Amino acid sequence: MTLKKKNFFILILVIFEILYFKEFLFRPYNTPGQESLISFFAHQAAMSNWVRLDHNIFVTKILECDGSLVFFNEVSNWPNGFFYLFSFIIKFFGNLEIVGRSFAIFLNLSGMYLFVKYSCKQNEEYFLLFSIPIVLASPIGLSSINVVYPDSMLILLISLLNISISNFIFYSLCIFLTPLFYHIVFFYNFTHLIYLHFRKLISINQFIYSSIFLIFTLFYLIYVLSVNENGFEFKKLIDKFLVRSFYPNLVEFESSQHEVGENVNFYHRTYMFYSLIKDNLSIFIFPFLFLGLKNELQNRTLLSFFYISTVIINYIFLQYFIVHYYSNLIFVFLSIILSLIGLNVFLKYFELQKYNLLVFTLILLSNITIINKDLIYQKWDPVIEDSNSFRNFLSTSLDKKANKFVLQNYSSDKRICGFYLLPTIIENYNQKDKIQYIDLNLY
Repeated sequence: MTLKKKNFFILILVIFEILYFKEFLFRPYNTPGQESLISFFAHQAAMSNWVRLDHNIFVTKILECDGSLVFFNEVSNWPNGFFYLFSFIIKFFGNLEIVGRSFAIFLNLSGMYLFVKYSCKQNEEYFLLFSIPIVLASPIGLSSINVVYPDSMLILLISLLNISISNFIFYSLCIFLTPLFYHIVFFYNFTHLIYLHFRKLISINQFIYSSIFLIFTLFYLIYVLSVNENGFEFKKLIDKFLVRSFYPNLVEFESSQHEVGENVNFYHRTYMFYSLIKDNLSIFIFPFLFLGLKNELQNRTLLSFFYISTVIINYIFLQYFIVHYYSNLIFVFLSIILSLIGLNVFLKYFELQKYNLLVFTLILLSNITIINKDLIYQKWDPVIEDSNSFRNFLSTSLDKKANKFVLQNYSSDKRICGFYLLPTIIENYNQKDKIQYIDLNLY
């Protein structure tokens, strides 16, 4: 089988899986719980860009259901790049759940393909592409590849670094701009720059120039993540960092902005690395994971740098990565790649590498057959009730001329209301204020 045919075979596998698992991948936002709320909110944040008149597009603002446009950074810490891009998608294709799911799936899968193609060039490309159908047929794949949030861009943003390295100007722009779509990629940009310098793949002048771009990005991110209605408040950025970091494990810590409530420790994070591999790839893969990592460390590859960086970043932002299941997708994806490399090294040692395509296919089929459906989040009743109530309201009682909505007897998350009400608010945004009071009886 030629390389082209092998790649086509893997593409067919991915398409087959998308169709086979469509019930999970294209599910409504009312399942699962945590991810449904942020997917609802992604639409709200994206639509908010339609009514903005300011030019600082990378600072996120949120149009709320009462018609007020407020800084998103007052309650969280995300740049606006992803939401701004998503605003064009739903403007063109419609404010629909399937549009959001498809967008997230496209970002993740295209990012994975480009990562293997451009960031794992020291290895045989085609068999590493098997990491994509394998992760897609795992609990974290079916729960997380379709999550509509900036996390869905992470692997793609990382991949752009290696795609752009042949053109220094393009590379510098990637270093500067990618964190404004998802700020965590800043740390991978730093890792990539250190790797290029370590392997002497760029000149000292290029390293210095790129470092300057990285420093400018850091300064700009500090502004983007700190500005709010009161202006620039650096203290609140520090507060946001601490509440999501390892810091609450070291001292008694209370945040003025967030209720932690999810405090976890280093042991829990370490165990979760193990459980993520066990649950998503099976226990027998462990020796091959370590064999693959050993092989990559010996060859000083970019993949080994990124893998170690991922572990370190997970420890630094302990309170974010451990409590959000979907944020661990990159760790599982990189673990699968390393496992396949280790398995290929094992097969080569026994001169069985000609069977690697068969072995990888059997691993994939095993994953599909024994996948633990209990690990894929099920429907969450409160969100189902809220979304059903809003659907009924839209079809029976919505005032299509209103541009402000006041919710009564509504104890659920307002991110759901934004998804349903913002299209009407935006349509009448510049009209005379008209308020509709909504009582959904959700207490």
